[in-house]
Amino acid sequence: MSDKHNSNFSNYRLYTSDILENNGELYMPIGMWNGVAKVNIFSKEVEVICKFDDANIRELFKWIVKIDDKILFMPNYAKSMAIYSLKSKTIEYINHGLSSGIEGEKNVSLSQVVQYYVDKKRNITYLMGYSYPGIVMMDMVSKKCTYINDWIKLLDDKHLSGNGNRIYVGHGYLERGNDVFFPLQSYGGLLKLNTETQEVSLISLDTSLRGIGSISENGGYICLVGAGKSYGDLAVLTSNFELIEEFTLFKQENKDDYMMPFFQPVVIDDIFYLFPIDVDSIYELDTNKMQLAPSKFYNKLFSGSEYIDSVPPIHMVKKIGCKLYLIMRNDFKWFIYDIKTRCIEDFYLNLPTYFVQDNMISRVKNIIESDTIISEEEYSLDCFIQSITATNVF
Repeated sequence: MSDKHNSNFSNYRLYTSDILENNGELYMPIGMWNGVAKVNIFSKEVEVICKFDDANIRELFKWIVKIDDKILFMPNYAKSMAIYSLKSKTIEYINHGLSSGIEGEKNVSLSQVVQYYVDKKRNITYLMGYSYPGIVMMDMVSKKCTYINDWIKLLDDKHLSGNGNRIYVGHGYLERGNDVFFPLQSYGGLLKLNTETQEVSLISLDTSLRGIGSISENGGYICLVGAGKSYGDLAVLTSNFELIEEFTLFKQENKDDYMMPFFQPVVIDDIFYLFPIDVDSIYELDTNKMQLAPSKFYNKLFSGSEYIDSVPPIHMVKKIGCKLYLIMRNDFKWFIYDIKTRCIEDFYLNLPTYFVQDNMISRVKNIIESDTIISEEEYSLDCFIQSITATNVF
């Protein structure tokens, strides 16, 4: 798809942190602007289907989940969880109540959510944010929020960041009946949540990992990817959490607890693939051979060269059925790779001009009124001038 806005493509190109597929269409929160996009997988036509009732900032919502005829948007910087009805085309919100803190608690807010879990059987959503040391339990029927934070006292101060009021929860989770296990990035173990009783406990693991950034499971094997103080380390466990093997790809000391080299491992043909967040190569972990090495096939596939064994920075990766979706961070190019047919396509998606300009007007008005300095690297001059003339702020 041609790019009509080369001077400032990031304003117009569609990118996101998560997608879901429904009847040949992709739904996603828009990364740059405040809204929801729907993309036809075949024609690549982009439609903005709604806007959120919240501040016009980037990445209001980060994850997306479908339940029956509703789509749940998990907050990133937003004050609420948004629920979009595919049937009525309307949005309702559940405020998590932490934007200005909890009464009686100091230094507590939910400025950014880093993990979630949806209990579809009980219509409950759990949110965890690095700036809130606890779990927010949101009842999607009663719209009531409950804060689960007694378990924080189980952690030592060394496992908390930000003066003891932040906890970093990694990507992915494992389910065992009513129990859900989450990785902790500043602790070499797992957080166990019982969704029936809401009891929370810590599970220690017999590994050398001091922080776990993500977790994935396949064929009786659990793959743990290190984070923070264990940046570059991996561990393979049995389904009963017993250690099988550990690997060290590289050693980088003094990494912050929130730093992760890879996304949650993606399983393709019984192999764990590690797509990079902060490194320049895709790795594959073959648990049958217990070998970890750069993936020659996928590095060449997504680098676009037979001679380059590395990939550009990746913004998003997600496997849906037999298709692998990637968005590159440097120019927001999309890739769709069909694992069965081995066919790949790459393209750019552009947001409608009217939508970008409307959002630009709103954001520029906020910028001008707050006396903030901006540059053309962030906003194109022509769009900025149009926004000023439309705001009537002078």
